[in-house]
Amino acid sequence: MVNGSLYWTHPGRLYITVLDTATLEFSRMELPPLLAVEEGSNRDCDFVLGNTKDGRPCIVSPDPWGGCELLVFFWRPDEYDGVERWKLDQEFKLKTIRRLTEIEDDSYVVVHVMDVTDGIVYLRTAYDGYTEVPQLLLSFCLETAELKKICEYDHKLHPYVMAWPPSLVGVHDKVSPYICM
Repeated sequence: MVNGSLYWTHPGRLYITVLDTATLEFSRMELPPLLAVEEGSNRDCDFVLGNTKDGRPCIVSPDPWGGCELLVFFWRPDEYDGVERWKLDQEFKLKTIRRLTEIEDDSYVVVHVMDVTDGIVYLRTAYDGYTEVPQLLLSFCLETAELKKICEYDHKLHPYVMAWPPSLVGVHDKVSPYICM
């Protein structure tokens, strides 16, 4: 759910289905041309739809042509005709992932985009079958372009954001080991 709407992607389709939860109306958004993979194509395109800190919808994708960068698209009016569409806004180089994984430049790192929440992109590295790299959960801030290592993992995982129960929040929003009764 992004900005009050639900979004569905469809493998092999060139569009996203959108349900506005306020009006219960369906609409359709065309995918950015760079990410539109037609059925039967041998190119695999992995992208995640999420939101920025200010609630705007965005699409984040690793470079579909195998480069080590993230592509970020925003839904906004075209400067020529005013029609809203996905526009490529930023490209972030991810060379720092090599430093975090501590592998050589000639090794191959598989990076998957897992989620985009409030302008934070959650990524994971994976084993490609040839190169043993640490499996890491990473966060990347779209605003500051800061890449951080969250943790190493051994099993499947999925990050999510959850409000702490008030009884676990202590002074200065730090987690308290005490439960208030």
